[in-house]
Amino acid sequence: MKKTSTEFTRPLGRLSIDTSTVQECRTLAAEIAKPIGELSQSHTTVSIERACLRFAGVDGVKGEGAEAVPMPNLVVDAVKDAIGLGKGALVPFWHAVLTGDGGVQSTAE
Repeated sequence: MKKTSTEFTRPLGRLSIDTSTVQECRTLAAEIAKPIGELSQSHTTVSIERACLRFAGVDGVKGEGAEAVPMPNLVVDAVKDAIGLGKGALVPFWHAVLTGDGGVQSTAE
């Protein structure tokens, strides 16, 4: 196959869409998405907080067999009981990690 010395550039305006219509669509999309973004920043769930702790490295279970409870569940429950989940579980958990004498897993335990 023969190569050319000309670099490929994508042609602009192939769809002949009015740029003001595109801008209007983008503005409307931003207006539609704004309340969802605000809601997601001000609300959380126990499941989200447990997942975040797992991403942070909290792992394992306490207990055995049918009585075993995952460590992320215990941490979220402890934060929820102590101060609530209004700001999530990660901020107080990382505070405990940084001010404590252990790492992520030992703090969780």
